[in-house]
Amino acid sequence: LGIMEKQIPTLMGGSTTRAEARFRQVLKEDPHHTRAMLDLAEFLHEDGRTDEARTWVKKARDETAPTQPGEWRKFDRPRALRLLEDLR
Repeated sequence: LGIMEKQIPTLMGGSTTRAEARFRQVLKEDPHHTRAMLDLAEFLHEDGRTDEARTWVKKARDETAPTQPGEWRKFDRPRALRLLEDLR
């Protein structure tokens, strides 16, 4: 839902404030959800908060107990590595 909030224009009911809140709520409920970490990191990077974005990307990259280990190995860790390159 955070991604949808972020992508829908404000005139149509989207809200970056609600998008960020949704990303953070997922991570509050499941602190090992690496995809949510990366979605939040991209959101923060687009908002100019690169330092915090980098922190979330590193956390996703280094996660030792991801919620979805297969997804982390196949998708999330490689995505984190690419994002780290973009954030340099």
